[in-house]
Amino acid sequence: MKYLTMHQFLIGLGWTEPMKIQILKTIDDPDVFYVAAFKVGETLKAAAFSEVPETWPENCIAVWARHPVRDDIKKSKTMEALDLVDKGLSRYAAAKQLNISESAVHRAWHRRQGKNICPACNQIIP
Repeated sequence: MKYLTMHQFLIGLGWTEPMKIQILKTIDDPDVFYVAAFKVGETLKAAAFSEVPETWPENCIAVWARHPVRDDIKKSKTMEALDLVDKGLSRYAAAKQLNISESAVHRAWHRRQGKNICPACNQIIP
């Protein structure tokens, strides 16, 4: 499975024209954040999701994401510390482990409370 841009998702996978139109209507819904392309036999199908599913559909070949997930994004030390906090470490311990200010981690942690967070870079999604 790979993440694709909308253009790659629509053009590169070989959808029929009616299916392309349906996918475009689906992504216009602000609650849809992911569309997965998968095969059932030889038929290409799509499924829409409002959040990352625990498991993608079987035989999933590609995913379009409203907020692209990129593996090449380098996280800041503060964002790395917040990852450690999310895994159960205290803010103090996470800051010390990464050799950064505890107050920076504390402020970033408070800014994120109650907001949507990007799964790729751990930043707040506006």
